[in-house]
Amino acid sequence: MVLPEIVTVQIDLSGNPSNKFPKILAVISPALLSIGGALGYYFSQDKEKKYLMLAVIGSLLPIITLLFNK
Repeated sequence: MVLPEIVTVQIDLSGNPSNKFPKILAVISPALLSIGGALGYYFSQDKEKKYLMLAVIGSLLPIITLLFNK
């Protein structure tokens, strides 16, 4: 599946696109969230769940982006 050059990353309550990113930024941003969250969780002394949640959200964002841009 190929994404368009401009990708919808946020929609409003009525389902219309409200925020768009260039394709490269839309692909890299969730990856950085996932990596940052995973590293934060791994190196955290208390194994805080906020880092784990950040990694999970970063993993789900590309799936949601693909669903809205197909």
